[in-house]
Amino acid sequence: MYCVDSRFRNGLEIFFINEVKDFDRDIIVMLHGFPDDAFSFEGQIESLKERFNIIAPFMHGVLNDSELNKNRICPRELIHDILHLLKEVNPNGEKRVYLMGHDLGCFLSTAIAQISSHQIKGIVHINGLGLQQFYSRKYNLNQWIKSYYVLLTQVNIFRFFVTKVFPDFFLNLIYKLSYIEKDHDLYQRDRRVFNSIYIYKYLFRKTFSLIGAPTMKVSVPTLFLWGNRDNFLEIPSLVEVEKFYDKAQVRVLPGGHWVHLSAQDKVNRILENWSGFCHE
Repeated sequence: MYCVDSRFRNGLEIFFINEVKDFDRDIIVMLHGFPDDAFSFEGQIESLKERFNIIAPFMHGVLNDSELNKNRICPRELIHDILHLLKEVNPNGEKRVYLMGHDLGCFLSTAIAQISSHQIKGIVHINGLGLQQFYSRKYNLNQWIKSYYVLLTQVNIFRFFVTKVFPDFFLNLIYKLSYIEKDHDLYQRDRRVFNSIYIYKYLFRKTFSLIGAPTMKVSVPTLFLWGNRDNFLEIPSLVEVEKFYDKAQVRVLPGGHWVHLSAQDKVNRILENWSGFCHE
């Protein structure tokens, strides 16, 4: 079991897995998606912790039983939480920082790379996209079919049924659709992982600010790792990726939406040898 640490920002605690062992090492920030928590990165933490300092934050409300402050689930606050932690572990901005996100964590990775580009040296997207890249699929019928839940989560009664009435049913359904083995620890997550469902409401509103906005390209090396049977997001094409990233690779592996779990060994081997993690 890992050390779960915390820091306060604006009166609320930010909980995170703290694997900072050697302050001379580069840093990886691992950002989980929905419905999930930071423990799902255990395989990647074990694989990389001898080379990097690693922190893996938990979205508010998914770890403890404290009452969820929904305002801290909005994009701006989530981004500032991560920047606050980065200030703690990289106070002078001298260390190389890499961002690894899964699902909604990829939105945070992209946003932070654009805001704090001076310290971010690489990004890994695991079955996830930056918000502007996702918005660019607005005319993609296949993506809308896969992402119908984004619209449903805008409705209060749907969120209530998912989080309060049938949480076990929906968790099992989501994980089953993601080809997670039935004996995997992910099925032991409880309804608290659904607390971050409110982020869909805020992100949907945020997309309206992208109408007519210029494309924001990410300049640092970026690696997309994607399960070939993802039932929630379409596999990004190289043409699409090149619109938003200057230096990016796409690796498609057997698996579903949690490919870092269903193809853990393959994902870890790719990460261990990815050129984006190599020193300049």
